[in-house]
Amino acid sequence: MTAHELRLPAVSRRTLADFATASGDRNALHLDGAAARRAGFDDVIAHGMLGMAYLGRLVTTLAPQSRVRSLRALFVAPIPLGASPCCTARLVARQEDGSSRFALAVTIENGRTVIRGEATILPEEAPGKAGGTEDPVPDTDNPVEPP
Repeated sequence: MTAHELRLPAVSRRTLADFATASGDRNALHLDGAAARRAGFDDVIAHGMLGMAYLGRLVTTLAPQSRVRSLRALFVAPIPLGASPCCTARLVARQEDGSSRFALAVTIENGRTVIRGEATILPEEAPGKAGGTEDPVPDTDNPVEPP
């Protein structure tokens, strides 16, 4: 099945500082290199929820937020400073109710998967008819570049 993709720029200290301000998550692992090294990392790491936000951004390129029934993720490895995340969504099933289920992943340059997840998108309602079954997402490649 077709994969949809969102490639993002390298995670920088500025990205982490901005996300810390926006989210209120000022954990030292994301902002203080010395604290991150004491915890066993080479340097600061990205917030897990930053990766989740990137997945949300990809999913909303497939359908409007109002049609996203669920978005779940499992954080399997940290996103290191300087990594360029690539988010993918692959259609895995069309449900009987017309919704579409996608397998999600965030990988970094070395091919390592850092986040795995799943999203369910509700079908688009037919014009003038509730509960329509129009095709909810395109089946074509949908590469998305960040602004």
